[in-house]
Amino acid sequence: MKKTIIILVILGISVNIYSQNMNTEPVLERLYNQTFLDFFSNKAKLTESKEFFILSDSSHQNIKTDFEDFKIHFITEEESKKLIKKNKISELYWTRIEKISKDTMDCFIGGWTVDYKRKLFKGNFTYAAWCGGTSGFLPKGRIVYNSKRKEWSFISEKEVLDKMTTDYQKKLKE
Repeated sequence: MKKTIIILVILGISVNIYSQNMNTEPVLERLYNQTFLDFFSNKAKLTESKEFFILSDSSHQNIKTDFEDFKIHFITEEESKKLIKKNKISELYWTRIEKISKDTMDCFIGGWTVDYKRKLFKGNFTYAAWCGGTSGFLPKGRIVYNSKRKEWSFISEKEVLDKMTTDYQKKLKE
């Protein structure tokens, strides 16, 4: 019994020593910035608007907002309602970070199609949430610590999806 406890304690200490702490500011900033660049660059190619609005309560504070092909605006819920009423925006985004393990973190981006319908003396806001699709919500970006190279590597949504597809095809062949 003592041997088991000693082994578990040593294992716990070694895992803690060799794991990378993920709550560092530069890592979070890199994950957000790279994910935003990857995701919104593609959106900017498909839409006329080159400005995207993200709820400020759903993201990190020190994020880059001016990119070469687009601009990001962090706004409060109250600010978003004013813009929706004026018909200035029709899409509103949110972001979330999910810690998968001590060396892996995912960044999710989702949103709503928004509208405001006027009636006689007041109006109604309509929020249509976007579906994650049949695969569920895939991360738009992932950052993983490579202990051999002692560096963080960014993995795009496309790379995550390609890996899932490859793994699924291998399972089908078994």
